[in-house]
Parts: sequence; structure tokens; C-alpha cells
Amino acid sequence: MKCFPSIRFYVFIFSLIAIYILIDFKVKGYREFPQMDFDWEKKELINRYGVKRIYFVTHNSVGIEYDKDDLSHVENSNTIELITSEGKKYYFRHEYKIVRDSVLFLKGGIWLTKIPENKNIKKAEVNEIKLNYKRNNEGINVCFIGNTDNKWGRYRSLRRSIKMKNREVNFIGSKQDIYGYFYDPVDYKKDYFHTPNVSFYIVFLGKLSEKKDFYKYEKLINKLLLRNGKVIINTWPQINCKLNPMILKKNQFMKQWNENEKIILIDLENLVGGSEIREDNTYDLSKEGYRVYIKEILKSIE
Repeated sequence: MKCFPSIRFYVFIFSLIAIYILIDFKVKGYREFPQMDFDWEKKELINRYGVKRIYFVTHNSVGIEYDKDDLSHVENSNTIELITSEGKKYYFRHEYKIVRDSVLFLKGGIWLTKIPENKNIKKAEVNEIKLNYKRNNEGINVCFIGNTDNKWGRYRSLRRSIKMKNREVNFIGSKQDIYGYFYDPVDYKKDYFHTPNVSFYIVFLGKLSEKKDFYKYEKLINKLLLRNGKVIINTWPQINCKLNPMILKKNQFMKQWNENEKIILIDLENLVGGSEIREDNTYDLSKEGYRVYIKEILKSIE
């Protein structure tokens, strides 16, 4: 007579599998399902626009019937909620808007939930809501400071990439990017003493071409050094192009703080080869350049 494993054995095996699936989902779920990062119980209704015609839906844009008396005030810091006649809800965030022929085009966006299965939606209830990220009270508070909104390229997913690698990070700031993470667009006139105290300030600035730019940057760094947190800055890799003299000057300028114990200098000049700057004479890093930069940030804030 053959001996088969007992029922307890099967229960034990299935329990292990279930635990593994739960842990795997906990670790990877935030990457696959970005909506899990939001505190949905505390979502705020900003505006209710009623039922509108939906002209088109794509992976990164939506066309909505436009009424200047209401939809003209839609903010890209908020989220658009579409509710179909079947009661299905979809959530979309956009970078910018265009109005043309009574149609509001919300462009350069992402779907927090999956894209509507039926892309031929004719009408939907349209709401504007505010979503905030869940904050880890025991986490690492970081203020990311950039010199523009940096809406395009790999920069716009920079904070998301950091968060995916380290779930303990809380981004603090006055504005939200396309994924909802907070940051501060740099304003040299802004009093950074009013910025919430954080453990790290990451200053990621591009062009410094004129003497006044260096003066303003130095003023900003010195203000941040009066806070309790550490300040992360970076040099730039060189490339044989017209930007080289400017990059050399900027790198020398950055290294003046190298001995300050509150400064963390990410030396991209030596970590990344010159080819990691795009060939179009910009400060944009390549995919590999951003990978190295993110890796160094994660090492710095551990």
C-alpha cells in the first residue's frame, strides 16, 4: 500500500506558498501597483465637474468636453477621477493641459490605476481630487530641490525610482511630481528656513553659466547648511563639447564644499564617463547615468 503525505503536510506546504506570495506582493506590489502608495481613505474632493463627454483615452492623455466655467481650473498637482456609467473608477495624473475646439487635452500623464479597458468611453463623471502619499513615520525624510519642474525624460521618475529601492524614504516639499512625490522647485529668493526639517536635502541643479547663478547657488547651499540635515550635491561628467568649460567651472565650484562634514558630494565627474551626458549638449544624463546617480543617493541616505 502506497503512503501519501498527510493532510497536515499539504496544509503546511500551501501555508508556506501563501506566506511567500504575500511577502512577494508586499515587496513588489508598490512597483506594479503605484496606487498602493496613496492614502485613499484621506482623498479630498477638490471639484465635481459632473458628467462630461470623453473624446479619447490613451496611455498618457485624455480628451474631455471643455467648459471654461469649471475645467479651466484643473491643476496638475491633483488627480482626475473618471467614473463610468457602469460605476468603474479610473484615476489619471497629467503634466500639462491644452484647450482646443472645446476639448480639454490632459497630456503627458500616467494612470494610477489601469487604463480603461474600453477606450471608447463616451461619457463619464469627472472629479478632481487630491491624493497624498502614505508617510512612513519612522522613515527617512528627504527634500529634493530642483531648478525647474523637470517634467520630461528620466528626471521625472527619479524620485519614484528612489522610493522603489528604499520604501523608508519620505519626500517632503511644496509641489508634487507626476507620480505624486513631493519636491521643491528651487527659488533662490525663497527662505529655506521655512522648509520642514529633514534628514537630507538633495540639490540637483543643471545650468550654472553666469556669475550670478553661482552666487545664488552658493547662497542656497549656505542656507541649507544652517539646517540640521545633510546636503547632497553633485559634479557633472565631462564630454568633448561646447559645455565642457562650463562643466569644469561648475565642478570646481562644487568641490569647495568637499571638506564640509554636512555636505555629501556625489562625484559624477569620476563615477560616470563623459559619454553619459547626451550628445545634444545638455545636462541630461543617460539611463546609465541616472542609474549611477540613484545608486549613489541610496548609499548616501542609508
